[in-house]
Amino acid sequence: MEPLSGEASLIEVIQTTEAISKILRRYINIGRIREGRYDVTRLQDEISALSQPLEPLQKLLHDRIPTQTGPSQGLLDDITKCAATLSRLQDEIEPKAAQSLLSRWEFQPWKWPLEEKEAENVIREIKRYNSLFWLSLMLNQTQSLNLLINQKIDIRWLHIAKGAAFNDPDNQQIECLPGTQVELLGKIGHWVKTPNEKCLFWLSGLAGTGKSTIARTVSSSLERQGVLGASFFFRSGEQERGNAKLLFPTLARQLGDTIPQLTPNIQHAIRNDPEISARGLEEQFQKLILEPLNELNLARSRATILIVIDALDECSQDDDVRDILELLPRLQESCSVQFRFLLTSRPDLPMKLGLQGATDNHQHLIIHEIPHSVMEHEIRVYLNHKFLWLQQERDLPADWPGEKTINTLVERTAPSFISTTTLVRFVSDDSGNAAERLEAILSDQTNYATNMEGTYTLILNQLLTNEDEEKPRQLIHEFQNTIGILILLATPRSVDSFAKLLQMETDKVQEQIKLFYPVLDVPARSDEPVQILHLSFRDFLLDKKQEEYPFWVDESLVHKKLAAQCLKVMQDPKYGLRKNICNLQNEITPRVNIDKDTLSHCLPSELQYACRYWVHHLVQSHNPVDELAEVLPFLQSHFLYWVEAMSLLGFLSEVVGMIQRLRSLTIETYNDQTLSNFVSEARSFIIRNRQIADTVPLQLYSIGLIFAREDSMIRKTFESERSTWSLVPTVRERWNGHISLFRLVAFSPDGQLLAFSSEDHTVKLWDHRTGELRQTLKGHTDWVSSIDFSLDSQLLASASFDDSIKVWDTQTGELCYTFWGGVDEIYSVTFVSDDQLLGSSENNTVKIWDLYTGEMRVVCS
Repeated sequence: MEPLSGEASLIEVIQTTEAISKILRRYINIGRIREGRYDVTRLQDEISALSQPLEPLQKLLHDRIPTQTGPSQGLLDDITKCAATLSRLQDEIEPKAAQSLLSRWEFQPWKWPLEEKEAENVIREIKRYNSLFWLSLMLNQTQSLNLLINQKIDIRWLHIAKGAAFNDPDNQQIECLPGTQVELLGKIGHWVKTPNEKCLFWLSGLAGTGKSTIARTVSSSLERQGVLGASFFFRSGEQERGNAKLLFPTLARQLGDTIPQLTPNIQHAIRNDPEISARGLEEQFQKLILEPLNELNLARSRATILIVIDALDECSQDDDVRDILELLPRLQESCSVQFRFLLTSRPDLPMKLGLQGATDNHQHLIIHEIPHSVMEHEIRVYLNHKFLWLQQERDLPADWPGEKTINTLVERTAPSFISTTTLVRFVSDDSGNAAERLEAILSDQTNYATNMEGTYTLILNQLLTNEDEEKPRQLIHEFQNTIGILILLATPRSVDSFAKLLQMETDKVQEQIKLFYPVLDVPARSDEPVQILHLSFRDFLLDKKQEEYPFWVDESLVHKKLAAQCLKVMQDPKYGLRKNICNLQNEITPRVNIDKDTLSHCLPSELQYACRYWVHHLVQSHNPVDELAEVLPFLQSHFLYWVEAMSLLGFLSEVVGMIQRLRSLTIETYNDQTLSNFVSEARSFIIRNRQIADTVPLQLYSIGLIFAREDSMIRKTFESERSTWSLVPTVRERWNGHISLFRLVAFSPDGQLLAFSSEDHTVKLWDHRTGELRQTLKGHTDWVSSIDFSLDSQLLASASFDDSIKVWDTQTGELCYTFWGGVDEIYSVTFVSDDQLLGSSENNTVKIWDLYTGEMRVVCS
């Protein structure tokens, strides 16, 4: 049957349904029937239910475009049969004209013409058509989503570390002043551009010696020259920039921008494994960088590309440091690109051990072993530059501060650039008198180069001097509620976002933060991130040895506050999470089609932060019993909304890990079986729906809930949120037969079987009416990329990334035929007749196989 005849039959079904509905209302309202009233009422309910899928079904038949797979022959046949069934029913129950006339004059009530058994059969048949129509709509929707998953693979799927690149807006720090570090910068530039140099350059130095400033200066300079390929600036204490698991995805994404020819190869890796960002370091490196580079064939001569990795010692795991140092030299295998790696770190043991076996691949320069006279010169240039500016800005005396003062400061700060810059910021802060503050430094007698704690103590104590007794107490309280929290944020926040996260007034937060200008990087705009100037300040405030110091920060307590505040923000009735938070008009709108402005407006920065880091703060708290008591109510009311938001933001891959950490914390700290069970189910739910939800977030409320077990807590809890299209299927636990994520669904033309393909390389056949597993088809050695039933439902074809097509007997599960695609990965397969298969492959080649002769011919290429 052609699609047009199917559409015409559906119009007949719609019209007949409306006519029958009117007749049934007349039987009840006018006819005053004595017998069969119960049957009439039940039939009226089923006719009303049948009318619900007809409009979207009509849209499916009418709007189909040529590139999409059309409705199955079985569906078209079901529509025709349904039309015939309804037509017969209308003829049987239509009141005769005479009966209608008599009833009008109330001579007698109408008589219901169907016997109880006849009515029961009709009701059962209408129910069956209703189920078939809904299931066809759902399967068509699933098929469309699978197309989206295959077509919308994009390099943006990579989970990267925000703020890690040197030029990221969240990573804007100072560069070397003109005329400083000339010799060192020249040496690095020469190393980058000279052929046959060692591929690794390790710049090491003690904390605060200016390594990051040098790395940023090199990155900026060589980017302008077209040599910089990628950069990653680690930062301890931040969730993303302190995590080595995001290093290679972040570098790969930047390299794709630098070398556009590399992008298709990286996309290919993502398509083969959408979860590649969550894999181990070696697998990430191999699949995202090394293999794409090896497949690259640049026309020009071997280009030199620099990758800068700053503060590698601040990576969260020492083992990861050693793995990274072992993997990077392998890029020398690339024939198209010559790589150079500039690494900076403190001279820590993990770095030394990691480079121990790579003496032939690296050269080492230690900043604090640079002649002291050179470091003193650099700091003197910096001090003269800054104090000259301050002298002109504040209209200070021409001889201020004087050569003697400069010499004293150089002597007490060299070679620590961080000590120098911190003291200069303290002196030049608008909130104090520059001359008085400089005098306080000179009279302190501390050697700031070896005692950063002394630097911070001087600055903080100055805030408490010359104040009455009440003022210092208030200042310390406000410090704990602003700076004490700011230093433990997982990622830097703007003043606006920080204030909204804590539900404080922006002006009040701005006022508090400005007091600590010497140790904070405070941007002029309130929508740009505030950052700690140097991590040594954070370490100083959290040092357990200083518990008696009024500015000491209780790390566990702050994390508890942040966890509670995140939960509060997400559950805010007006600005918190809800279903369809971006107000999408279509529930199959792909995530990649949602623009950034919409996301920023509907999911403001503080809400994004709460979604991503509430579990992190909960885990970092010590024995968070009270906070865990609030988790179950949150999950029971907002779990799907939270997952939707994480999907919209592109962070769905993080959710499984967050749920797992939450489950471990629950078991260790808070022995609540209900919470533990809900968290376990939540993890399974995310794993099953990861791919579809990551592509089309709103499918959580339809396909996600449809394929949840009928007795699951999540399905029961969010029953009211299910999409209209998810009213029919009953999913029992037996459906969950795959040991991995299912990727594709196909419905047999005879309406008997559902086929699911999975990442575990198998295809399973189910009886959709009983939920019984009929067959498990094993034989592929890679992901199954496409499945299709023959028109008579006797055979199932499956295409795989193992370059093969296999044809199976659906009744016995026996493998009937295997066809090989050569070197091409086969993406899709379909029956064009009961004895011919059509398949398309990676390079846009279309082939046809004859099932009986085994012959293959290329249709187009």
